[in-house]
Amino acid sequence: MIMNKVCKAKILLIEDEEDVRRTMAELLTALGYDVSCAIEGSEAVGLFERATETGKPYDVAIVDYFIPGIMNGAEVMSKLRLVDPGVKAVLVSGCMDNFVIARCSQAGFQGALTKPFAISELDGMLANLMGKGAQDAA
Repeated sequence: MIMNKVCKAKILLIEDEEDVRRTMAELLTALGYDVSCAIEGSEAVGLFERATETGKPYDVAIVDYFIPGIMNGAEVMSKLRLVDPGVKAVLVSGCMDNFVIARCSQAGFQGALTKPFAISELDGMLANLMGKGAQDAA
């Protein structure tokens, strides 16, 4: 794996499974992303709010659909959109049925991946999202 010295983007990873969270964070960091992790929805919303308030917002959120607590991934996305209506986010889930897909499409996710997935798939999706942001700003 090539270690990239330039930060590609600031990522908020919301994943409750410790092994999955740790592995994804390590791989994304090795690919050049600055990664912060949250285990559940209220923690994620708090991190997102603080980053936005301090002028160092997250570029993309990676959100597991099934997380502990009172919010699922779609509800977390709704809260993130209240803070930043233009938030970019990718849904990840081990169970991507029609109900989950419909809820997440309505919530405003720009992409979705079914676990397990190759880190290169996620890296490509993140690159596409970041490219769209650069094009939208131009």
